[in-house]
Amino acid sequence: MKLQEKGVVADLHRWVKHFNKYHIEKEGSAKNTRDTYTRAIRYFLNYVELHSLKIKEMKNINRETFISFLYELEKEYGREYSPKTKKLYITILKTLFDHISISVSADENGEYYTYEKEFIGVAPKKANRREKIKHLKKWEQKEVVNYVEGKLKDTNSHYANIHSLGIKLMMFGGMRISEMLNLKLINFQKYDKDKNFIEVQLNETKSGIEQSVFIKKKDIKKELNYFRKKIKNTDFVFKGIGARGKMDRSNFAKTINNIYRKAGINRSGLHILRHTSAMNLQEKSHDVSIVKEHLRHASITTTMIYVSEQKDSLLKALRK
Repeated sequence: MKLQEKGVVADLHRWVKHFNKYHIEKEGSAKNTRDTYTRAIRYFLNYVELHSLKIKEMKNINRETFISFLYELEKEYGREYSPKTKKLYITILKTLFDHISISVSADENGEYYTYEKEFIGVAPKKANRREKIKHLKKWEQKEVVNYVEGKLKDTNSHYANIHSLGIKLMMFGGMRISEMLNLKLINFQKYDKDKNFIEVQLNETKSGIEQSVFIKKKDIKKELNYFRKKIKNTDFVFKGIGARGKMDRSNFAKTINNIYRKAGINRSGLHILRHTSAMNLQEKSHDVSIVKEHLRHASITTTMIYVSEQKDSLLKALRK
């Protein structure tokens, strides 16, 4: 059978029919097993139909699709599935797509398409093995921003602008420190589709792929106005007065830790600002796929930690 013929929805229904005939019925599975398979596959078919504009063909179904499917299934039914149930659903889908991989015909180049790698690391691990993320609380965010903006108002110095812009790019834009320190003034461009946003084009990313960060113009307007008067478009933004190269990461981190202390909060580290950006967006959007794009994660698995953290915060608030 050909992998693709009429679009992902029609093709997937065609493959499910083939799977039922040559796998489920042929194997003579028990009724409970058949019912479980039918239910899991029906849920997945519904998910693909809902996202058919994005998942346009069979080859677009990948590892991220299966992870997103589990997340949206929980959101739709308003409850968290156990790791055992999630693993069962993934096992069923893997069986279906293994069948497709085995049954598919070669393409025009004589090559066979396989979904084998798409299931690596998809099955959830034990529920209690979660990393606990650190992020700034709302009042802490306010104190930090008030402090750096107060310094701007008082002195409007070179370093006051550097520290204010750096904190905002990480806390509002979700930037990594390595990405931020490589920025030049030319990387800050007006976003054509929305004049209220600045598009920050990244020179160096973790993936090595060209990426952008969006941040509200009003949040960094003062800082950008300062640098546009003081440095060239091709200059690094984050560098000391008279320095040729960009600012040292460790020195910048020490200064930010000092700002935390002066702002009256007991925090440390730079990555906490990126975590804060992610948590704020997850609380606003309740959409892990949007947070994934905001943080530019390669896999949605990495982003799912913010969903779990939000549930913990919700339960804590409900207990009060």
